[in-house]
Amino acid sequence: MLSELEKKIDLMQIDDDEVESFRDVIIDVALKDNHCNIAPAGETITFRGNVASEYTANECSLEVITHEKISKDLELSERLEDSLKFYGFDNIDRDLLHSKYLLNMSAEDNIKIDIIWGIEKTGDEDFPNQFCPISIHFEDAGTSIGGEEEGIPNFDPRSNGYWEEFLADFGIKEDPYSDYEED
Repeated sequence: MLSELEKKIDLMQIDDDEVESFRDVIIDVALKDNHCNIAPAGETITFRGNVASEYTANECSLEVITHEKISKDLELSERLEDSLKFYGFDNIDRDLLHSKYLLNMSAEDNIKIDIIWGIEKTGDEDFPNQFCPISIHFEDAGTSIGGEEEGIPNFDPRSNGYWEEFLADFGIKEDPYSDYEED
């Protein structure tokens, strides 16, 4: 389950404003009730990018595929252990969840998104849990690269040929084609 994530880049570890905004939109869409709940498996959430953005965003959707609890007995990778320590989750007393999603945008469909959530107990009867993203992983189908690399999955959204359009779809940047008119 988690071994498949080892080959992928953790977007939480990339120090880049655009990547941070990209992952923040995904997290905000996946969370409900002020970080106290997540959308259930089977639900598709339709959204229009970053609601606080000054730019117009395109309609996108995030399809919730699965949520799998990560056993406390499972040996975690060193990278995930480091992330847990960074976010203050004790290895012995941790509740983790692995969620899988499909992201659909006007630029590209069926982008695989994996999120490892740390679950904090709040003590609040109405909202007993708070979900904290520990790691986020991206995988496209390699269809936007072209040439010999076509069809090889890409794990860095910035390497996708549609990266600038992803940012426009999420309202992170102005759509460079928004004023484009066909003759």
